[in-house]
Amino acid sequence: MNFADLKERFIEAVTPYFERMKESDSYQKLSEQYESLSPRNQKLVKLGAVVASFLLYFVSIWTMFLSSASDNVETFEKNQKLIRDLFTVSRKINSAPKVPSAIPVDMLKNNVETEIARMRLLPEQKVAVTQSNFSMGNLGPKDLIADGLLIELKQLTLTQITDMAYNFQSMIGSPAKLLSMDIQANEKDSHYFNAKYSLVMFSLPESKSSESPAKSKKPVRRRGNENRDSEE
Repeated sequence: MNFADLKERFIEAVTPYFERMKESDSYQKLSEQYESLSPRNQKLVKLGAVVASFLLYFVSIWTMFLSSASDNVETFEKNQKLIRDLFTVSRKINSAPKVPSAIPVDMLKNNVETEIARMRLLPEQKVAVTQSNFSMGNLGPKDLIADGLLIELKQLTLTQITDMAYNFQSMIGSPAKLLSMDIQANEKDSHYFNAKYSLVMFSLPESKSSESPAKSKKPVRRRGNENRDSEE
């Protein structure tokens, strides 16, 4: 941008303010004082006014650039923080342990039976181990599958209740989680308790794309190849 362009832009920017300033009383007084000056002093005043105006114009441009640069720096810092947060979330997702896939309920039942036998409970302490479908209501997706077992035991001590809960929760290779535990005092002996454990396995239905195998594409023979085969 040359000096002539700067001069034109300056005149366009200053003209509205200058016209408005002419109508003020202060301008009239300054104009009278200016007329009373000698021609040499009038030239000096004009030159000083022009220089001051250009300085103010350049200062305003510089201030505008600084403000724009400050806004750009602030935007850059926000984007930088957002990118760092995204990388942090991605790192946490990649480092998260994989959730074991659901196993057949019969296999889970065998594991529970093994744990009960390992605790050496008496036959009368074991009531039932039955398959159950649990409803999660609004706590999960509508298509969430929650299959598991309802384990009923009775005449347990507090130590046996906590040990059984820990063993059910930490069974090796089992994706089942202890959903709830209901404890009530035994009717015959209040020193013992009846307990109901709810073990559940969460899973989602397989998508249709994974269930349907990809269709094999049949090779397409060109007509030219068929004609060549017939000629041979």
